[in-house]
Amino acid sequence: MIDIIIATYKRKQFLKSTLESIISLKNKLEVGCKVYVVDDASNYDYSEFEKVFKDDDFILEILEINKGPGLARNRGLELGQNRWVWYIDDDDIIDIDNTVKLLNSIKDIDQDFICHSMSNNYSSCKGLMKLKKNFLTFKEKQEAFNFIFRRDILENNNIKFEDGLQEDIRFVLSVMDIAKSVRYTDLKLIIKKSGHKAITSEMSIERIKGYFRFIAQVSKIDEIQLRKKSLIQSVGVILTLISKENHILRLELIKEFKKYFIKYLTIFYDIELGKSDITNYDLLF
Repeated sequence: MIDIIIATYKRKQFLKSTLESIISLKNKLEVGCKVYVVDDASNYDYSEFEKVFKDDDFILEILEINKGPGLARNRGLELGQNRWVWYIDDDDIIDIDNTVKLLNSIKDIDQDFICHSMSNNYSSCKGLMKLKKNFLTFKEKQEAFNFIFRRDILENNNIKFEDGLQEDIRFVLSVMDIAKSVRYTDLKLIIKKSGHKAITSEMSIERIKGYFRFIAQVSKIDEIQLRKKSLIQSVGVILTLISKENHILRLELIKEFKKYFIKYLTIFYDIELGKSDITNYDLLF
């Protein structure tokens, strides 16, 4: 019924706790669940996990070349076949009781995707507009683990993670752009271990590129006012994150930001003047 996909890279010490929480979860589930761990070429010895991966419901795939978390997740999707797909991080701990409540009823859910552990309440909302608006204006959770997706929605629309950083936000937006319905639950399913240093915990040139890939994607949506608000919020988030870094790195990041921002504005004004169309946003990279 559901595939849980975990991309991991050199974080075996955290992965152990994540897998232990999933084992506890599976012992209480009334629906089928398979777990796909995709190691992104960490060059690790997983012999200590031998007992876990002897279970047919736990599959370990080790990539030969490091491709980034997004592409490792794509490989996990290729390996699975269950109706629902849930991407979680390698340091996530599952809230057993809440997750059992949701997953044991998932066979009766026919919406395109499920959102959980949200910052806002959508129980009285019809459609996706409020969720999408909050998502695009950074007033809502944007990580992939906050959503559970129907496999056919992903596969039939060729929705995949891209390489680079900030890939979650672009992936989820792609789903929202084509989805017709969403199931909201106020249950909190994941306990985040924010003290663990992840690849996206600091600002970097790759992270700036990721945000501008998102900006390019947002620039193609139809809702003009929503598009403008999202672009303003995106720029604000980038500059705020840059301001938190040390002086030397901050100068380097500002230089990179200016390069992409000027390039973006050039494309934007060409489109406004009718000299090109929205496909030119792809020329940012």
